[in-house]
Amino acid sequence: MDSILYKQNKNFNQLINEFIEEYVNYRNKLEQITREKPIIISSRFFKHLIDLLGEDLEKIKEKSYKLGKEWGKEYLLLWNNSNVSSTTLNDINIFIKYLKDIAEYSGLYKLDIIEKKGSLTVIFHHDYSNIFSALLAFYYKGIFEAFYDNYEISDIAINQNNFIISITMKNLDHL
Repeated sequence: MDSILYKQNKNFNQLINEFIEEYVNYRNKLEQITREKPIIISSRFFKHLIDLLGEDLEKIKEKSYKLGKEWGKEYLLLWNNSNVSSTTLNDINIFIKYLKDIAEYSGLYKLDIIEKKGSLTVIFHHDYSNIFSALLAFYYKGIFEAFYDNYEISDIAINQNNFIISITMKNLDHL
């Protein structure tokens, strides 16, 4: 504990207050989105649930994509503190901020983002299976395709402990 406090240059009360504030904000956002109480489970149990989904990756991809298209707007608005209007949702930075916030607050994955002119590669590292990779990748694809006309997902790579989403800007010849 002392090393954490030293590295972050904080006292114990500051650290605890920040932790409680983040937790309360996370729970509040989940309750607003789902209109139900969130549940907290261990990553071990969560991994087991993902493994129980079965091996029909095509159905998982299809259903996850559909849910992303249906639920995406609510999630993007709430995770951006409702400071975003429906007309500004097409800003790619809002989507990237959403992914970063989920990584920070949920612990579902860690992110690496590689930016090049006209493209982004987003690598999601996690401790689960290729089923989880497919579920989340196609859920995010559904959200993305519901809002971003100037960009396209050019590739999705599904792996055991990570997935990669490649995003490119359309009409690059105008840059």
